[in-house]
Amino acid sequence: MEYNVFANKIKEGIQKQLGEKAEVAMQKITKNNNVVLDGITIRTKNENISPTIYLNNYYFEELTEDNLQGIIQEIISLYKQNKVVNSIDINFFSNFENVKDKIAYKLINFDKNLEQLKKIPYIQFMDLAIVFYCLAQSDMSGNATIVINNSHIQMWGIEIEAIFKAAQRNTKRLLQAEVENIEDILREELGETIQEIYKEEPNDVLPMYVLSNKAKLNGAACILYKDVLKNFSKTLNSDLYVLPSSIHELILIPQNKNMRPEDLKEMVKDTNDNHVEAEEILSYSIYEYIKKEDKIRILL
Repeated sequence: MEYNVFANKIKEGIQKQLGEKAEVAMQKITKNNNVVLDGITIRTKNENISPTIYLNNYYFEELTEDNLQGIIQEIISLYKQNKVVNSIDINFFSNFENVKDKIAYKLINFDKNLEQLKKIPYIQFMDLAIVFYCLAQSDMSGNATIVINNSHIQMWGIEIEAIFKAAQRNTKRLLQAEVENIEDILREELGETIQEIYKEEPNDVLPMYVLSNKAKLNGAACILYKDVLKNFSKTLNSDLYVLPSSIHELILIPQNKNMRPEDLKEMVKDTNDNHVEAEEILSYSIYEYIKKEDKIRILL
């Protein structure tokens, strides 16, 4: 089955199941890193905002009718689980005073998002860009977010510095940072398997820590939080290698003389090429945090 046929069958199947009470729409959506996906939205007359569910990962050539019905049911189920219960008053967004306490920031790759950056306010940070969004839903689930674009700051009559200051205050409060030992994460996920690895090859395992926020959403931005890297490097009494695992998290590694930055860069490349969705790649660079200077920079 060709992809276009598949997409149309899914849209028509959802519409048939939900009937006239729902409006089912499909559109091309440009995501992070200029990745274009097909998004399905389902909206009833009582909703003015709806989660977008992306079709691309559901497709494979040998699809059967049973497969199609299963995908249709899964998408409807996802919609029901993630839909916004109460409609959001979009008029509140016309006044900066209404939204200033809900503005947050995230990090994206600068070069991979040049077209998108023409339309939105940003601040360049090394080979990355700090961009802004509004957490429009109080539970901070990430489903109801509004990207802040140039027309918004023109409407509000403010400069980008005001957006940045608001995001600095809010992001660390709404999306609190946390650092976890990767050994603890793997032990929770793999149980006895990881215990055997550490028992058999204790000297080959790098001490690694995962920096993200508690929501595990756009957590790479935690390196912008005041004193996060500073306090952690003091705890380890070491400068840090900072590896961009994805837009959602970073890997922190205490520096030592036996560790080759070239090997770490190769590890980042392998992770990006083989284990991270294209729209979630942050960077192919590796960074280092210098404790004495309280600065982060591109290393390789």
